[in-house]
Amino acid sequence: MEKQNYLIEQLIMQNRLLKLILTVLVVTLTAIGLMAARAPEGVTESIRTRELLVVDSNNVIRARVSGDMPDAMMANGHVSKRGAKAAGFMIYDQEGIERGGYVTFDHGNAMLSLDSKYRMVANLIAGPEEDGVSVLNLHTKNSSLELRSDPEGSRLSVSKAKRVTYQHPEIDTLSQGKCRSYKDLEKKYPGEGVCLDRFSQATCDRCFKSEQ
Repeated sequence: MEKQNYLIEQLIMQNRLLKLILTVLVVTLTAIGLMAARAPEGVTESIRTRELLVVDSNNVIRARVSGDMPDAMMANGHVSKRGAKAAGFMIYDQEGIERGGYVTFDHGNAMLSLDSKYRMVANLIAGPEEDGVSVLNLHTKNSSLELRSDPEGSRLSVSKAKRVTYQHPEIDTLSQGKCRSYKDLEKKYPGEGVCLDRFSQATCDRCFKSEQ
Protein backbone atom coordinates (compact mmCIF):
# COMPACT_ATOMS: atom_id res chain seq x y z
CA MET A 1 0.00 0.00 0.00
CA GLU A 2 2.80 2.38 0.91
CA LYS A 3 4.56 1.52 -2.34
CA GLN A 4 1.42 2.28 -4.31
CA ASN A 5 1.06 5.67 -2.58
CA TYR A 6 4.69 6.43 -3.36
CA LEU A 7 4.23 5.56 -7.04
CA ILE A 8 1.09 7.71 -7.21
CA GLU A 9 2.94 10.69 -5.69
CA GLN A 10 5.77 10.22 -8.19
CA LEU A 11 3.30 10.11 -11.06
CA ILE A 12 1.64 13.30 -9.82
CA MET A 13 5.01 15.06 -9.54
CA GLN A 14 6.07 13.89 -12.99
CA ASN A 15 2.73 15.00 -14.40
CA ARG A 16 3.20 18.49 -12.91
CA LEU A 17 6.77 18.64 -14.25
CA LEU A 18 5.58 17.54 -17.69
CA LYS A 19 2.88 20.25 -17.68
CA LEU A 20 5.52 22.86 -16.72
CA ILE A 21 7.84 21.74 -19.52
CA LEU A 22 5.00 21.77 -22.05
CA THR A 23 3.96 25.25 -20.91
CA VAL A 24 7.50 26.61 -21.31
CA LEU A 25 7.81 24.92 -24.70
CA VAL A 26 4.50 26.37 -25.93
CA VAL A 27 5.46 29.88 -24.76
CA THR A 28 8.89 29.61 -26.42
CA LEU A 29 7.47 28.33 -29.72
CA THR A 30 4.83 31.05 -29.67
CA ALA A 31 7.50 33.73 -29.16
CA ILE A 32 9.60 32.30 -31.99
CA GLY A 33 6.55 32.20 -34.22
CA LEU A 34 5.77 35.85 -33.51
CA MET A 35 9.36 36.86 -34.26
CA ALA A 36 9.33 34.90 -37.49
CA ALA A 37 6.07 36.55 -38.51
CA ARG A 38 7.57 40.02 -37.99
CA ALA A 39 10.90 39.49 -39.76
CA PRO A 40 11.59 37.78 -43.11
CA GLU A 41 13.57 34.56 -42.92
CA GLY A 42 17.28 35.25 -42.43
CA VAL A 43 16.76 38.95 -41.55
CA THR A 44 17.86 40.35 -38.18
CA GLU A 45 15.66 43.16 -36.91
CA SER A 46 18.47 45.04 -35.17
CA ILE A 47 22.25 44.92 -34.79
CA ARG A 48 23.88 46.77 -31.90
CA THR A 49 27.59 47.35 -32.44
CA ARG A 50 30.31 50.00 -32.17
CA GLU A 51 31.68 49.44 -35.66
CA LEU A 52 30.78 47.64 -38.88
CA LEU A 53 33.37 47.13 -41.66
CA VAL A 54 32.73 46.13 -45.29
CA VAL A 55 35.71 44.69 -47.19
CA ASP A 56 36.21 43.83 -50.87
CA SER A 57 37.61 40.62 -52.41
CA ASN A 58 41.13 41.82 -51.53
CA ASN A 59 40.16 42.34 -47.88
CA VAL A 60 40.47 46.13 -48.27
CA ILE A 61 38.03 48.14 -46.14
CA ARG A 62 35.62 49.90 -48.54
CA ALA A 63 32.99 51.14 -46.08
CA ARG A 64 32.83 51.77 -42.35
CA VAL A 65 29.96 52.49 -39.97
CA SER A 66 31.40 53.58 -36.63
CA GLY A 67 30.36 55.22 -33.40
CA ASP A 68 33.92 56.51 -32.96
CA MET A 69 35.40 57.23 -36.39
CA PRO A 70 39.21 56.99 -36.66
CA ASP A 71 41.23 59.79 -38.29
CA ALA A 72 41.30 59.80 -42.09
CA MET A 73 44.02 57.89 -43.94
CA MET A 74 44.92 59.79 -47.12
CA ALA A 75 47.46 59.27 -49.94
CA ASN A 76 51.10 58.53 -49.12
CA GLY A 77 50.14 57.36 -45.63
CA HIS A 78 49.19 60.86 -44.48
CA VAL A 79 46.80 60.86 -41.50
CA SER A 80 44.33 63.74 -41.51
CA LYS A 81 43.03 64.63 -38.04
CA ARG A 82 39.28 65.15 -37.75
CA GLY A 83 39.64 67.76 -35.01
CA ALA A 84 36.74 66.33 -33.02
CA LYS A 85 35.17 62.98 -32.21
CA ALA A 86 32.92 61.84 -35.06
CA ALA A 87 30.41 59.06 -35.71
CA GLY A 88 28.74 57.97 -38.93
CA PHE A 89 29.53 56.37 -42.30
CA MET A 90 32.74 56.49 -44.41
CA ILE A 91 33.67 55.17 -47.86
CA TYR A 92 37.13 54.14 -49.10
CA ASP A 93 38.70 53.43 -52.49
CA GLN A 94 40.52 50.28 -53.64
CA GLU A 95 43.66 51.45 -51.82
CA GLY A 96 41.85 51.96 -48.52
CA ILE A 97 42.07 55.76 -48.80
CA GLU A 98 39.12 57.67 -47.38
CA ARG A 99 37.03 59.28 -50.13
CA GLY A 100 34.05 60.69 -48.29
CA GLY A 101 31.46 60.21 -45.61
CA TYR A 102 28.43 61.33 -43.67
CA VAL A 103 29.09 62.04 -40.00
CA THR A 104 28.08 63.98 -36.93
CA PHE A 105 30.70 65.59 -34.69
CA ASP A 106 30.60 65.95 -30.93
CA HIS A 107 30.85 69.75 -31.35
CA GLY A 108 27.41 69.58 -33.01
CA ASN A 109 27.94 69.81 -36.77
CA ALA A 110 26.58 67.27 -39.24
CA MET A 111 28.66 66.93 -42.43
CA LEU A 112 28.49 65.20 -45.80
CA SER A 113 31.89 65.18 -47.53
CA LEU A 114 33.67 64.02 -50.70
CA ASP A 115 37.47 63.69 -50.82
CA SER A 116 40.21 63.33 -53.39
CA LYS A 117 43.03 61.00 -52.41
CA TYR A 118 44.78 63.99 -50.81
CA ARG A 119 42.20 66.26 -49.20
CA MET A 120 38.54 67.11 -48.81
CA VAL A 121 37.21 68.76 -51.98
CA ALA A 122 33.50 69.16 -51.23
CA ASN A 123 31.40 69.28 -48.08
CA LEU A 124 27.92 70.19 -46.94
CA ILE A 125 27.62 71.23 -43.29
CA ALA A 126 24.63 71.83 -41.02
CA GLY A 127 25.27 73.51 -37.68
CA PRO A 128 23.40 72.65 -34.47
CA GLU A 129 22.17 76.18 -33.74
CA GLU A 130 18.47 77.00 -33.55
CA ASP A 131 18.80 79.93 -35.99
CA GLY A 132 20.25 77.57 -38.59
CA VAL A 133 23.72 77.58 -40.16
CA SER A 134 24.33 75.75 -43.44
CA VAL A 135 27.42 75.70 -45.66
CA LEU A 136 28.35 74.22 -49.04
CA ASN A 137 32.09 74.25 -49.78
CA LEU A 138 33.88 73.31 -53.02
CA HIS A 139 37.68 73.28 -52.83
CA THR A 140 40.78 72.97 -54.95
CA LYS A 141 44.27 73.09 -53.44
CA ASN A 142 44.46 76.90 -53.64
CA SER A 143 40.90 78.14 -54.16
CA SER A 144 37.38 77.59 -52.93
CA LEU A 145 33.76 78.48 -53.50
CA GLU A 146 31.47 78.74 -50.49
CA LEU A 147 27.70 79.10 -50.31
CA ARG A 148 26.84 79.99 -46.72
CA SER A 149 23.77 80.98 -44.74
CA ASP A 150 24.29 82.10 -41.12
CA PRO A 151 23.22 84.94 -38.80
CA GLU A 152 25.54 87.35 -40.67
CA GLY A 153 23.53 86.74 -43.85
CA SER A 154 23.34 84.44 -46.86
CA ARG A 155 26.11 84.87 -49.46
CA LEU A 156 28.33 83.35 -52.10
CA SER A 157 32.07 83.72 -51.51
CA VAL A 158 34.99 82.93 -53.81
CA SER A 159 38.43 82.65 -52.22
CA LYS A 160 42.00 82.24 -53.45
CA ALA A 161 44.89 81.36 -51.14
CA LYS A 162 42.48 81.62 -48.18
CA ARG A 163 41.49 85.20 -49.01
CA VAL A 164 38.00 86.26 -50.17
CA THR A 165 38.25 87.74 -53.67
CA TYR A 166 34.52 87.98 -54.41
CA GLN A 167 31.39 87.93 -52.26
CA HIS A 168 27.76 88.45 -53.18
CA PRO A 169 25.95 89.98 -51.52
CA GLU A 170 28.93 91.37 -49.64
CA ILE A 171 28.65 91.45 -45.86
CA ASP A 172 29.43 95.07 -45.13
CA THR A 173 29.50 95.07 -41.32
CA LEU A 174 29.88 92.18 -38.89
CA SER A 175 27.63 91.80 -35.86
CA GLN A 176 29.17 92.72 -32.51
CA GLY A 177 29.43 89.11 -31.41
CA LYS A 178 31.04 87.95 -34.66
CA CYS A 179 33.44 90.90 -34.66
CA ARG A 180 34.55 90.11 -31.10
CA SER A 181 35.11 86.48 -32.11
CA TYR A 182 37.40 87.46 -34.97
CA LYS A 183 39.29 89.93 -32.79
CA ASP A 184 39.93 87.10 -30.33
CA LEU A 185 41.04 84.81 -33.16
CA GLU A 186 43.36 87.50 -34.51
CA LYS A 187 45.03 87.72 -31.09
CA LYS A 188 45.28 83.94 -30.86
CA TYR A 189 46.57 83.51 -34.43
CA PRO A 190 48.29 86.84 -35.29
CA GLY A 191 49.07 87.43 -38.94
CA GLU A 192 47.07 84.47 -40.23
CA GLY A 193 44.15 86.62 -41.45
CA VAL A 194 41.40 84.35 -40.14
CA CYS A 195 38.75 86.99 -40.86
CA LEU A 196 39.93 87.34 -44.48
CA ASP A 197 39.15 83.69 -45.07
CA ARG A 198 35.47 84.47 -44.64
CA PHE A 199 35.00 88.21 -45.37
CA SER A 200 36.47 91.01 -47.51
CA GLN A 201 39.46 93.13 -46.49
CA ALA A 202 37.22 96.18 -46.05
CA THR A 203 34.75 94.32 -43.81
CA CYS A 204 37.53 92.93 -41.62
CA ASP A 205 39.21 96.34 -41.37
CA ARG A 206 35.96 97.94 -40.22
CA CYS A 207 35.65 95.29 -37.52
CA PHE A 208 39.24 95.54 -36.23
CA LYS A 209 39.17 99.35 -36.20
CA SER A 210 35.87 99.50 -34.34
CA GLU A 211 35.49 99.57 -30.57
CA GLN A 212 33.11 96.60 -30.49
